[in-house]
Amino acid sequence: MSNINNLTESNDTCFIAEGTVITGDFSTTANVRLDGKILGDVDCNGKIIMGKKGAINGNIRGEKLTMEGFFEGECHLSDTLHLMPTANVNGVFRAGKLIVDEGAILNGDCQIGPGTGKQA
Repeated sequence: MSNINNLTESNDTCFIAEGTVITGDFSTTANVRLDGKILGDVDCNGKIIMGKKGAINGNIRGEKLTMEGFFEGECHLSDTLHLMPTANVNGVFRAGKLIVDEGAILNGDCQIGPGTGKQA
């Protein structure tokens, strides 16, 4: 099982702390650790790790996403969507792979498989 605190081998990580609210679109080439809230679209070329207090209300485009928090919107991932036991997600999901841990809540439309998460 993956360790949610182990973001990646890279040192390039953007940390969004609990209590932080970003209103508007957010784009980065770094990995993201999200414990705050984003009210807007997220475009990330790396991996997104969302903690239990993290939330996104908007669309996500990225590579990998591991969620413990809340999400509502459309999610397009070129690789893996991993929903941890406390995740609560609502929307449209397109990803190469899907992992749903017991206890996670998933409401929406899913398409999973190679090439599905890529968006033009």
